[in-house]
Amino acid sequence: MQLDELGDSGFRVDLEQGADRTLFRLSGRLGLEAAPAMRSAVLQAAARGCPVDIDWQAAEYVGAGVIQSLLALAVEQPKPGAGLTVCRDRSEIRDLLELAGLARYFPVSAERPSA
Repeated sequence: MQLDELGDSGFRVDLEQGADRTLFRLSGRLGLEAAPAMRSAVLQAAARGCPVDIDWQAAEYVGAGVIQSLLALAVEQPKPGAGLTVCRDRSEIRDLLELAGLARYFPVSAERPSA
């Protein structure tokens, strides 16, 4: 499912739901205007209760609203083993998470994304 195009908004969120995991592929500039789409996608993922992978390698920017939505999923996922991992990291986003003290909530997996 695609939540927005790389058009006037400048961002795209693809949500791929597999049998036992959910994959978010983030592209473009995910600022304040992307937060509502991310909240919606996060609620869908949380309802499924399965592990979530984040691929933000193609994201130029990930704003606080998007990070907040993902952080809520990482912290509040009720089922054991249903956590959040980053499968394709981006150094600029990783540096921001390190500076904010949030990197531990976004562990990096060596596996390739596959929903």
